[in-house]
Amino acid sequence: MAAKRSGGSDIVDRLSDAIGELISENRKLRRELLKLSERGASAAAKTIKRGARSISRGVKKAVSRPTPRRPRKTATRPTARRKPAAAAARRKPAATQAKRKTPARKRRT
Repeated sequence: MAAKRSGGSDIVDRLSDAIGELISENRKLRRELLKLSERGASAAAKTIKRGARSISRGVKKAVSRPTPRRPRKTATRPTARRKPAAAAARRKPAATQAKRKTPARKRRT
């Protein structure tokens, strides 16, 4: 069985009803949100004020004391920054000298 298609005016009527309900619900939710934010604002304001006071105290302390003088760090040599294992792998082996053979010891019989 084929479903009966409704006319264009019927669809428009249903959509306008749904939109009206959504608008009224939106107004209701906005009012509730406003009430809750006003209620919570007083409690939140205390917390915010407390946080602002602690931040201002920290700033006053930081501004009032002089900055400590620190010695300047010197830059390290580029070779000192390398990893020891990588530096050792890049080194060429030392030139080997001809080794003198020592005479073999005579065995006592």
